[in-house]
Amino acid sequence: MQHHRNSDKGRLLNSRAAPRPALALRRTAAVPLALCLASLLLGVLAAAAFGRDVYVTLDDSTSVSVIDTGTNRVVGSPIAIGETPVGIAITPDGRAAYVTNYGAGKVSMIDTRAKQETGLPIAVGMKPEEIAIAPDGKQAFLTNGASSSVSVIDTENDQVLGSPIPVGLGPWGIAITPDGETAYVAVDGSNSVTVIDSRTDQVLGSPIPVGEHPDGIAITPDGRFAYVADGNSDDVSMIDTQTNQVTGTPIPVGHMPNGIAITPDGRFAYVTNEGSESVSVIDTRTNRVVGTPIAVGAIPEGVAITPDGRFAYVTNEGSESVSVIDTRTNRVVGTPIAVGPGPIGIAIAPDQPPVASFSAGAARARPGVPLVFNASPSRDPDGSIARYDWEFGDDQSAADGGVTPSHAYARPGTYRVKLSLTDDEGCSTALVFTGQTASCDGQPSASQTQTVEVSYPGVRVRCPERAKPRGCKIKLQAVSRKRRGRAESAPARARAKPGRAVVLSLRPKPKFGDKLAAAQKILVREVVVIKSARRVRYARLKVVR
Repeated sequence: MQHHRNSDKGRLLNSRAAPRPALALRRTAAVPLALCLASLLLGVLAAAAFGRDVYVTLDDSTSVSVIDTGTNRVVGSPIAIGETPVGIAITPDGRAAYVTNYGAGKVSMIDTRAKQETGLPIAVGMKPEEIAIAPDGKQAFLTNGASSSVSVIDTENDQVLGSPIPVGLGPWGIAITPDGETAYVAVDGSNSVTVIDSRTDQVLGSPIPVGEHPDGIAITPDGRFAYVADGNSDDVSMIDTQTNQVTGTPIPVGHMPNGIAITPDGRFAYVTNEGSESVSVIDTRTNRVVGTPIAVGAIPEGVAITPDGRFAYVTNEGSESVSVIDTRTNRVVGTPIAVGPGPIGIAIAPDQPPVASFSAGAARARPGVPLVFNASPSRDPDGSIARYDWEFGDDQSAADGGVTPSHAYARPGTYRVKLSLTDDEGCSTALVFTGQTASCDGQPSASQTQTVEVSYPGVRVRCPERAKPRGCKIKLQAVSRKRRGRAESAPARARAKPGRAVVLSLRPKPKFGDKLAAAQKILVREVVVIKSARRVRYARLKVVR
């Protein structure tokens, strides 16, 4: 089925309906059973214990296959979806995947928990191609190849918003900036990129000229640059998103570049070369290809990077498989994963951030006495917590300080203690987004701040009514025993009105800090002066703060 691209890359829309030329002859026949078994036995990678789902659209079988990255095996049966699924993107919370149905002019939804289609398909323009979910998850933007437009879907009620946005002849790839404010559309028929203000759904400025027949597009995590695969120019153009102009010279890659994905750290861009059955890797610091092209299957189309940046998954349309590249070595690992006929689009479920929760291990915090914090109630919904970073509010911190760090405050005060978590895939409070599907759905829940009050032990002393009119002068000092006992604290002094009570803080001497910090009652030597009379007594007073 040729809804996609032909061998000379002349992708005006009337050519997309033509039969696939000779390039399609490389598509393999049914995959032998032995190869499937070998794939299952040998395709297990050194991936994280938690298997993240990879969703692959199969345009020749009206379905979507799901791969578990923990085993690199297809899980369950293909998910039945609308006619000719092509593009796919997943909401930041990972709960829904949106799929363009090229042949039906609609968008279908997958409930990722139930692994099945949900709701009714949404009618959009003709021949919808690629799709991107806004970073906040509230809207989906998709290109209508035969309608020369972009449709916007409200994902909260799954309805199209407003009228289609005209963008030029044959729009293909689409990517949204991490701030959600701008969408970049690769317009195949005009060799340009159209920019949309996603807040107003209006086109901004004039189209940006790029190479011939632009296809895939991706954006760096900092939002500074958009990388565009120029299918007929065999190169990649780079757009400065601040000026909306091409910057630098095009970066030569393989033959007929198509899909493109940027690693979550922004360091590298992976480009599928449809005509040379390979993947090129661009170093985004130098904007040069590193190493040699990585050989994959026949007609590589889509590419997606795991949230931890460890692996790139590539759909091989002609081989009916997915190749997995280890991004540390830039080599294919394992055997190709057989997924079904016509794999094109690919998206990986976003990493969900940890949820921070902690408590202080003592009811009262005392200066100089270590206070133990406990973050064991924290959790990660789809993996494990890798880092516990603490800020204690007194200009002291504990980077990767563990679950139960202790900290001693030098002086009394009110301190704001902050815990920030990072999970085993690098997800924390910051959203990580490169154009279509988030890598990390950064949320404030990955951090928690609590207030800690630090004070010396306080005891309450009352001035009697008979002290009228001038009140009392009071002096207290913690002692080890009556009369000739050692002083355990510095003297504390206060004035009190007749009939009123005051709380005095007893600053322990260094040797007695731990003892007084844990005390419920403290033996004190109390000196009260009323007028000219001086009274001395020893009393065991209750600690009130």
